[in-house]
Amino acid sequence: MGGSDKVETAALVISLVALIGTFLQVLQQYFASATGYANCKKSLSGGWLAKVHRKFQLLELRFEVEFETPVIFVCKPENKRGPVEGAVILFLTHQEKSKIEAGIWTSKDQKQVEEQLRKIQRGRLTFWKTQGRAGATEEQDEHQNSIWKFWRWPQKAHEESKERQRQILHNRVHTADNEEATWLKLLRTIHEMEKTSAAWVQDHHEKSREYQSSSIQKSNKIFPRPRHSLVVALQPKPQSWDNMPTSVKKPFATTTMCHLVEIAAMMGIYWKEFDRSRDKYRAEGNGFMLTGSTVPDLGLCFAFQICGKARFRENRIIPVDGVKSLCFGYVPTLFQEEEDIRRLDAKDPDELQFGSMLEIAETMVALKCNTNTANYFKTEGARHQHLFAVPFEIIGMLGKSLYKENSYYRMLPNPTPYTWDENFFNLSQLIQEYKKRIKERKQTPQIEVITDLAGKILEQLKGDKEDVEHREKERNKSIEQDKLENDKRKAEWLKKREKRKESVTVKAELTGAHEAKRKPTGWFPWQSPKKRVRTTLELAQWRAANPDEQEEEDDQDEEFQEEKKDRPPVVPGYYLPLLNTLHQAIETCDVYLKKRERRDLLDLVVREHIQEVLRIINVPEAESQKDDSTQPPEARDETPKDEKKPTPQTFFEQLSAANPEDRQGKFMDRYFDKVLPWATGRAVESLNKLKPATVADTKEAQEIWCTLVFRMLCWLQVHDFDNKDKQVEFPKSGLRGNRLPVFIS
Repeated sequence: MGGSDKVETAALVISLVALIGTFLQVLQQYFASATGYANCKKSLSGGWLAKVHRKFQLLELRFEVEFETPVIFVCKPENKRGPVEGAVILFLTHQEKSKIEAGIWTSKDQKQVEEQLRKIQRGRLTFWKTQGRAGATEEQDEHQNSIWKFWRWPQKAHEESKERQRQILHNRVHTADNEEATWLKLLRTIHEMEKTSAAWVQDHHEKSREYQSSSIQKSNKIFPRPRHSLVVALQPKPQSWDNMPTSVKKPFATTTMCHLVEIAAMMGIYWKEFDRSRDKYRAEGNGFMLTGSTVPDLGLCFAFQICGKARFRENRIIPVDGVKSLCFGYVPTLFQEEEDIRRLDAKDPDELQFGSMLEIAETMVALKCNTNTANYFKTEGARHQHLFAVPFEIIGMLGKSLYKENSYYRMLPNPTPYTWDENFFNLSQLIQEYKKRIKERKQTPQIEVITDLAGKILEQLKGDKEDVEHREKERNKSIEQDKLENDKRKAEWLKKREKRKESVTVKAELTGAHEAKRKPTGWFPWQSPKKRVRTTLELAQWRAANPDEQEEEDDQDEEFQEEKKDRPPVVPGYYLPLLNTLHQAIETCDVYLKKRERRDLLDLVVREHIQEVLRIINVPEAESQKDDSTQPPEARDETPKDEKKPTPQTFFEQLSAANPEDRQGKFMDRYFDKVLPWATGRAVESLNKLKPATVADTKEAQEIWCTLVFRMLCWLQVHDFDNKDKQVEFPKSGLRGNRLPVFIS
């Protein structure tokens, strides 16, 4: 009996073990059916990590992986309609709470996350206690429900994010983190762009000469910031791994082609390749890279990478809705009242296209220029620039001003295929030369207004120069002060180290461990490399035994260098009184040019001006031969007939041959002496032919020409383009308003 009981017991134990093993195996197979769960856990972080969960499908006897990814778009801050119906709209602003609400925090934001989660919970409770469903408006009710729905697992999100960050810090390669979804990096960078640029505006203004004056400093005034009318927003969208293509291993974000182009422009990323026929896209700039190609069973997919240090200071794009059109080569004119929000119809009479040579030629036709002028942009080898490209001159004359008063942002996307490089000319000197020429003309009410505005701008340009000198002086002073403080701290630390060495030496002699406790001398930078190599092992052992002292020593020489690198050189042109004066001058010119009775004459003046400028740039002008028949023999030209005379030069060649300090004067001389009488005379003549009943006035035509040239100089001075930014070979004009879905891995 005893033997059989033992056998039965052993059989029962074996059966239980087999049953448990079978149960665990079946359980493992069920959990393993959650395809993509591990990929989501590795690729996501922050609030998006907590949205990953397994849902059991009873009819299919398997787990389905569900998660949420963002739909990214560009809109105005007051926008209440997004592509995902019923989902909360989260805006990426300079505030820290936007980073937390968007779920893009990292382990560095632990304290802010905890505080923000408590605020979200307290805000929800306070809202229902004070408002309740009866007292709350429909908009408030929907907003609170949307926020809480998005953060339905706030604590879980925080805990899982911290665990994810611990795994990354333990396992990652320190040069790159390729496991994380690139759209998370993109969203964090956009938030950092808003935060850094806002901090730069505040710091730049506080260091200005006006702000540091006694009157403003005592009143503690801060200039009014203009409200942004262009922000990046996102909405969470539920996704299932069952719908993911087999070639995709990470959850992807969704956006559209037009929004991606606009976001790239906002971040200072410029397209190097934009081939829609082969679906090859590559953009670089400001330390970022954006590449795109077609993924089977998915569509066009982009990857965002950080390859350098970004800078969001004076190079920040003006955050206004109007810059969207510039990204695709469209320039709204000063006559455009309201822009079509759909942005699908490219045929707007109050817009100009400059995205490619063919589009510029079509714009010349739209401006009613002759065929020769349009052919200059179709002919290979023809010249299109004098000091700068002629399309920039047209944009300055007719383009809508996108600068906002009391703002330091003045950078715009370049809508032309030409490079804007101010190393070859000086806009400030051009305004000065213009002021000299305009004062020589017969004064009319409009000419007097322009002369007065030009004088005010020149005064502010002097103020800008003084402000730059003030900033450079303060910058050099702070650098020297930091250096003195750093040397002082280093001297104090050296004294403490000598005292520690003496105490360690005394203790080592008493304990017989002098060599074990004393720091190797090879650590000192002034010793020879050979001696340092010999003591490398001893130095490593000492560092392991004294980590705190080593950290203190390593920081001594690097701290000042890092602070010096963080202080970029002072850039002229960001003097607030100057920018406001230029803005007011443009508005004054617009009031004069928008008068309806002048529109026909203005169009003709612009046409004749463009035709004449392009003609003198491309067609050489023979030098005027003086009639020497009445001159005495000694004054006559005795040059032999067989000797070659100088080859006539074009206007461009004359400017190229001039010294840098003389170019601006020669430019204005030619404009006032040749272009002004020709353009205004031909415009009046053409208007009399087109409308015989209208009596055109040459004086008025000259006023219009002077106003247009002055507006051009002011517009180009108050706005700026990056010299690396230009429209690529393949135009993007057909993508404005294009809602083609694209994905970001």
